[in-house]
Amino acid sequence: MIGSKKLHFVLFLFFITFTVINLLFFLTKYILLEKETEQYFPKVETVKNLPVDGSETSLNTQDLDTKRDVAIRVQNKQDNNKLKQIAIVIDDLGIRTVRYYLLDLMENKINLAIMPGEEHSLDLVKYYKMKRNCELLMHMPMEPFATKEDKESGHFKTIGYKYILTSSDSKKDIRSKLDESFDSLLGAAAISGINNHMGSYVTSSRNMVNEIVRWSKRNKLYVLDSLTSPSSVFYEQARKSRVKAAYNQVYLDNIDDSDYIKKQLEHVQQLADKEGQVIAIGHINKNYTMEVLFEWMPLAVEQGYTFVFVSELAQ
Repeated sequence: MIGSKKLHFVLFLFFITFTVINLLFFLTKYILLEKETEQYFPKVETVKNLPVDGSETSLNTQDLDTKRDVAIRVQNKQDNNKLKQIAIVIDDLGIRTVRYYLLDLMENKINLAIMPGEEHSLDLVKYYKMKRNCELLMHMPMEPFATKEDKESGHFKTIGYKYILTSSDSKKDIRSKLDESFDSLLGAAAISGINNHMGSYVTSSRNMVNEIVRWSKRNKLYVLDSLTSPSSVFYEQARKSRVKAAYNQVYLDNIDDSDYIKKQLEHVQQLADKEGQVIAIGHINKNYTMEVLFEWMPLAVEQGYTFVFVSELAQ
């Protein structure tokens, strides 16, 4: 009996020690994460505003929340007919990492393309569909050419995806894969549009594209042609079928470098100035995209640009 009591006491001490060690571990990780993300927040005193022409002006603000409130008020007060509209699409959501931290903090409108069948795809859909500033697309993997023509893949890759449209698929296969993918992301309850992940081969095939477009029309989704290849007919066929459609105009992060991304965003602003609206695609898994966007978006609003959902631009 005495031995049993001692054993219980030892087990109890082991449990308490194990619990304390785990709490200390996760507390340390949390503190490190907070310190890591402090760099993304402007200081209390002055925030530098860098216009497209490179000249510097100063914006006085008390804190980040005040800055966001000002940006949102400026956006809401603009005349819709005079807005320079920008739709930012973030591709490749599916596996949550620390890079999602800044995405979670964004308050301007943003479009999120979630790949079906990834580890956290369903959880991400459930989370982001509740955020008013997010519009969700099904980011459907599609077979690319076996060359470097595809701007998203850079090489031939069809393995590793639970759902992917390939050249060997029949019309029935295409419909079945699209149905399963759509249902896995909560379907019409969450998803507003569809765009292609890779897919230079598929989006260049009128027969395959027409089947995808018919499916999109039946499910009342708009089509966003990622334009991974200049030979894509995804947008063209959607318009011919009277399905709401739009196309990507700028890839932000083909080169994973902050200076390159900033240059691409300057190009985005120039297109918005000239054409009144622009769609640009970045990727969640790049090292600098979310950091640069987090700093740039509020400043762009102060300069007269407004962020919109792709559904607002699709025709």
